[in-house]
Amino acid sequence: MKQIAGLLLTGAIGLAAGVPQDGLKAEMAGKWNEAISIYEKIIINKPQETDLYIRLSDIYNKEKQYDKAADVLSRAIAVEPRRIELYTRLASVYAVLNQPEKALSIWDKVLKLEPKNVSYLVAHAKIANWLKKSDLATADLKKAISLDPANEDLILLFSQSLEWAGKDIDAISLYKKYLERNPNNLKIWLILAQLEEANGDVKKANDTLKTAYTHFLKEPMSAQLKNNNSLNDIKVPILEYHCIDDVSPNTYTIATKEFKGQIDELASKGYQSITMDTLGKVILGQANLPAKPVIITFDDGCQNIYTKAFPILKSKGYSAQIYIITDAVGNNDMDRKNSTITKLGENAENSLTYYLTWPEINKLIASGWAIGSHSDSHPFMSTIDSQNQIYELLYSKLAILANTGSTITSFAYPYGDGDGAVALHNDLSSLGYTTAVASTGGVAELERMNQFNIPRVLIYGPKPAIDPLSQGVSTINNPLRPADSFISKIEPNDAEKAYGKAMLSSMSKEYANALSSINEAVKLSPDNINYLKTQWKIAGEADAPLILVNAANKIYQLEPTDENLLILARANVWANQLDDAYKDFKRYLQTHNEDQAVWIEYIQVQTWIGKYAQSMETLSIYKQKFGETEPYLKTKAEALSWGNRSREALSILNPKLQKSPNDYDAHYTRAVAYNNNFQPIEAIDELQTVKNLRLNAVQENNFLEKYLTTKFRPSLTAGFQYYSDSYDVSDRTLSLEGEYFLSPLTRLSAKIKWDDLRATTQSGFAQDNGQENANYTSATVGVNHRFSPNIELRATLGGATAEDNNNIVYSVGALWTPLNTLSVDLSHGHDYYIVSPRTIGRGIRDDYTQLKVLWEPNMKTNLNLTGTYDTLSDSNQRWSVELNPTWQVSRTQYWNFDIGPDVQFYGYDKQYTDHGYYSPKLIQEYYLSGYINWKKSDNDGVNLVLSAGAINDSYANQTKPSCAATLEGVFGLYRDWLIKASTSFDYTPRFYDHAYTGKNFSLFLTRRF
Repeated sequence: MKQIAGLLLTGAIGLAAGVPQDGLKAEMAGKWNEAISIYEKIIINKPQETDLYIRLSDIYNKEKQYDKAADVLSRAIAVEPRRIELYTRLASVYAVLNQPEKALSIWDKVLKLEPKNVSYLVAHAKIANWLKKSDLATADLKKAISLDPANEDLILLFSQSLEWAGKDIDAISLYKKYLERNPNNLKIWLILAQLEEANGDVKKANDTLKTAYTHFLKEPMSAQLKNNNSLNDIKVPILEYHCIDDVSPNTYTIATKEFKGQIDELASKGYQSITMDTLGKVILGQANLPAKPVIITFDDGCQNIYTKAFPILKSKGYSAQIYIITDAVGNNDMDRKNSTITKLGENAENSLTYYLTWPEINKLIASGWAIGSHSDSHPFMSTIDSQNQIYELLYSKLAILANTGSTITSFAYPYGDGDGAVALHNDLSSLGYTTAVASTGGVAELERMNQFNIPRVLIYGPKPAIDPLSQGVSTINNPLRPADSFISKIEPNDAEKAYGKAMLSSMSKEYANALSSINEAVKLSPDNINYLKTQWKIAGEADAPLILVNAANKIYQLEPTDENLLILARANVWANQLDDAYKDFKRYLQTHNEDQAVWIEYIQVQTWIGKYAQSMETLSIYKQKFGETEPYLKTKAEALSWGNRSREALSILNPKLQKSPNDYDAHYTRAVAYNNNFQPIEAIDELQTVKNLRLNAVQENNFLEKYLTTKFRPSLTAGFQYYSDSYDVSDRTLSLEGEYFLSPLTRLSAKIKWDDLRATTQSGFAQDNGQENANYTSATVGVNHRFSPNIELRATLGGATAEDNNNIVYSVGALWTPLNTLSVDLSHGHDYYIVSPRTIGRGIRDDYTQLKVLWEPNMKTNLNLTGTYDTLSDSNQRWSVELNPTWQVSRTQYWNFDIGPDVQFYGYDKQYTDHGYYSPKLIQEYYLSGYINWKKSDNDGVNLVLSAGAINDSYANQTKPSCAATLEGVFGLYRDWLIKASTSFDYTPRFYDHAYTGKNFSLFLTRRF
């Protein structure tokens, strides 16, 4: 459950039951060997303590001693062979060890124990795919989908498995089904088109690509040929390069020294580089040319463009246009030395050509380069039919968009075949291209230029550095088509080498190593957007939220786009920086008001922060815009569950889970709803379901378990309280209380309490015999039982001694909760009136009846009403009424602020002056209070209440200003040890015969078992 995203930072170290404190301390101090020694010694005597085996495996994993981790988990399985968690952990370790066969055998055992668990079936399928056992993987996924037919991630994974298994027709059908629900995944559109084309149906492939084109580019597929008659007679030299090669020069290569000489000469003559995108805008009348323009283009996408041409051009402030063959980019070859040798030109037998990767292309784009299409597979466009022509144009355009985010407008004919592909011009225009370049020789002259057959000057080698503007070169008629693509060769001691290592480690799922390498790459090149985006992704896999959010922040600083703002918002969620995420989502939605998914994320963040009322308001906006969608209902149920509207939440969740019984998030939310609706048994049953559905969600499941079960753990609480006031009365209280739950519905308790009350003789509150102190002691046992979500009864019985007086003490009570928003608590009891040494010495007894009503008319307002009536054994009666409404002012992740009046009236029937307590006929108190809460973490927090107002005392017949303050700290809400400490202070400048002050301090220490 994402409610407490910060638990994602905690890792495996937690205060698990049964784990020795000295071992945990050693872990927290990073003394791994010491912790190992402690746990191994315990295991020798208690081999059944499998939790300690888990601790050991976690430590070995941290230390990258994966063989040892596997060994201890195997030992644990021998002790507890039906504990599934042990198997899943062992399978993960074998995966890290690159032993998929062993991992698969472990998952086989898991599925024998729980054959219908969707998460386990998916894990088994992924290992099977790793081992290229596609039939086994598809069988797993088919079964998983039958169990959870609405799970779209399963549909996608099943589609991919069918494709890998060579079952293209089935894969095509499933990809289509996935895209019906997830039309914004461009890469899946491309995969679908590829499969359709590979199966001989180019028309269907084109229809698929046209649908994707219209969806992603939001532009109609219609002709946009335009003529611009106002252009002056300006010549634009467009230089056509291919590869920079010092080892095996041929017709399509040029030596680095020669290339540098040509660029130096261009710079010395004052030429300014532009791109074909700029030229396209000039043709459409949307931009102007500089005085001496030049366009530097590279065809095919050789890798040495990046390593050799790019630094030379950058040194002169030049950009370039690169035309890539999309089929020759990013094939994930791990070592280019083992890749296919591409032979080109006259010296083909000695030629090696490597191709750019998408990361390299993105770096060039980030540096001001422009990208264009050189087709998908580099055919002679004039020799293929029209369906295949459209496929080449559309696929390459969308593939570039998917991998770079760039919407391209320029095309380069493979083999320079512009004259032979005249019939293609209308297709180019209708598909959003504004220019196309050929190799017909000469300089582009704007007035006479056909925008879809723009000539270029082909620069080829080997030859000395020359003035390329003086050359007109004929088209090369029959060059060989380059072969497959390759990953770049990384230079030693370079950021790209670190980046390459990061990618290798990430693909091998060695995320710690990947993170270390990508951090080094970012350190060497801190403004590289591609590196930062890769760092962001790897940090997510490596559970490094701080690195992830820092990378997202830097990405947004460098490129403040809406897309990167969304990346930042999601990173802040993952890093538990929810206030920042809230602001980021809100900004994003100001310009993307129709993005349903982001609306849901925004509402969820509001809920996790505690802005329940605002969540409901935003849900109403969502409903007006998009209707009651499935995400709407799930998100509404979550907000209602945490916002104390559990019964309404259950009315949404129960029908939902009848249709989708394996919905993890819905079960998680229902567990919270049951808990807050006083149905603890149902909540704990849901907890087990949640664990079974998603074993790998360790942090989320652990929090839910602590949230639901901590209050049912046996406990022992020792307390100390001290009170003193300006009437020279003080009270020191010691207490010890134990609790034990027979079941989540029935609680037993026992309590011993001792009070030492003191007062000076002059105060009038000492004992009648002049003794200044008196003692009170009580011992009670109690029972609470919840009969239903609406009714709880409680009772205590015991004895008490007040100096020389002994008596039975008791209390009974009933809590009625007719609504989540309304509770009525009625109680009655009998005890001594513990006010001063005189009331104790006289043995004054108190029979009291109290009614408390709590009403929450909306999610921002609480109304507390308390009435009490006491009958004292000295023939006096006391009554009191207190009204305390509060309103929420602010909710953030760590700070809450509420405000409200506090009005109290109380008084006595008889106005005694010597019975040991102050008994005016009427006291009226009027306060305005501010309530400040700081939640340091889910375990620790501080509360501060500040009050100011006035008190009217009928005995003194005065109204005086008054103030009060209370500070409370709570530390360890879900830990084995809980500490509560508070101090308070009341002050009235002058009250009756002197100013009144009251001070109180308390400290409670709870040990849970």
